[in-house]
Amino acid sequence: ENLKQTPLYDFHRQHGGKMVDFAGWSLPVQYTHSHLDSHLHTRQHCSLFDVSHMLQTKVFGRDRVKFIESLVVGDIAELKPDQGTLSLFTNEKGGIIDDLIVTNTSDHHLYVVSNAGCMDKDFALMENKMKEMKAAGHDVHLEVRKCFACFARPYYGPCAATWGGR
Repeated sequence: ENLKQTPLYDFHRQHGGKMVDFAGWSLPVQYTHSHLDSHLHTRQHCSLFDVSHMLQTKVFGRDRVKFIESLVVGDIAELKPDQGTLSLFTNEKGGIIDDLIVTNTSDHHLYVVSNAGCMDKDFALMENKMKEMKAAGHDVHLEVRKCFACFARPYYGPCAATWGGR
């Protein structure tokens, strides 16, 4: 197999991850415990989610919230600094294109993480909307993380804030 490996590949294997092909990446579909056990652990403690294979985009500019709200469902303007939300990219008719997470960072940009399997489609959607808004005089620009050897460390669960800086 010529699957790409994330920086956490060895970690996944050492912890019993059953690796599968996901959009050309070798990723764990399950660990030695059941899905329910993993879910409960995350709800009660904290779990790491490997997003290093996913499209990660920073959205800058004074019109960044207007930009992202034109593409997704949800009230992004109400997010506090360093707060994120699960959302959906939608088409002009309200149909779902992909799911994503939008975080309002304390560094004055939005951080958008969407699926590897829809990477090209998601980026084209954002890029086309950015060009449209810039042509109308809006201030918005995108920065795509291209270093797949690097990785973000999103932690989920009540202990996430404790582990996020490690």
